[in-house]
Amino acid sequence: MAFLEIRDLTKVYGEKVVLDELNLSAQDGEFISLLGPSGCGKTTALRLIAGFLQPDGGSIAVNGREITNLPAYRRNIGMVFQSYALFPHMTVGQNIAFGLEQRRFSRGEISKAVDESLDMVRLNGFASRRPAELSGGQQQRVALARALVFKPQLLLLDESLSALDKKLRVQMQLELRQIQKEVGVTAVFVTHDHEEALTMSDRVAVMRNGRIVQLDTPSNVYRAPVDGFVAESLGEANFLRGSVRSKDGSGFVLDLGDGLSLAVATDRQVDVGETCTVAIRPEDIELAPARSARSDVVGHVRSIAFAGNTTLYVIEALRREIRVRRPNSAAAENGFALDQEVALAWNAGAALVLSDRQGVS
Repeated sequence: MAFLEIRDLTKVYGEKVVLDELNLSAQDGEFISLLGPSGCGKTTALRLIAGFLQPDGGSIAVNGREITNLPAYRRNIGMVFQSYALFPHMTVGQNIAFGLEQRRFSRGEISKAVDESLDMVRLNGFASRRPAELSGGQQQRVALARALVFKPQLLLLDESLSALDKKLRVQMQLELRQIQKEVGVTAVFVTHDHEEALTMSDRVAVMRNGRIVQLDTPSNVYRAPVDGFVAESLGEANFLRGSVRSKDGSGFVLDLGDGLSLAVATDRQVDVGETCTVAIRPEDIELAPARSARSDVVGHVRSIAFAGNTTLYVIEALRREIRVRRPNSAAAENGFALDQEVALAWNAGAALVLSDRQGVS
């Protein structure tokens, strides 16, 4: 039995269905991210689990116990909000102790638990400080300590890293994940940042229109998306759409129209005449001077954007723009110039084949 079990969870506001019979399960100690655009229902799902909202249908169970109709304070669930929601007039220690005081723990138990929580989030010596005296990362740690201090059975995080700058956010992703593993608590994390979801999660649930489109490991949702929406949700992708002209044991030929075609090496089963979309990640495409490479795809460099450790090239090829992202390193190519003729190539496994019913949304 799954530790968290959500069945046919539904939430309706007026005529708008925000959650449409959502189903989700999580194992004990698992870290699951809900990923999707604004309005897809991910935060609503989190608030229903927490007990801040009541569903219009469906059920929620934690550790075999039905909690659908329990008030929030009886669910033993910890939550870290996007704004941290720390009390500005209280010290760090008082903020962490607040939930324990509400649960009528003794002074001795509270003092010990607060000290242990501060140690857990590496904030020893900060108990007497006020939230305004802390950095964003330190405030995030306090909010996490407050959510974990009473040893909840489930931890919910609502875009809790989005207020941090990029460098600190990356650091806190690793720290938060490490703490979650050390504590062993099951966690559900809401984010719209695909890099965050891929970095932190055991599994990623990609959401659209109140439903989960795909739930799988970070590697699988990135390398084997079920449709174009998922492919785009997990990062940049070039989409080539056409019909299957012919096929053999190594793949098929995709007719792109206007006399253009593309040989696709794949073991994905397709039928001649079937309409499908091929998605290729920009980082999976190799570039070479056109005269020195054997490739069926040749184009011209139309723009170049330096991005630190990578360079983004926009190549005009196959009568469309193809985005190519190449690493900047001593071992990498020396670069290409505007209007230079280049050849494009990619490994067989880089072509993600999506059927017509799972095409770009």
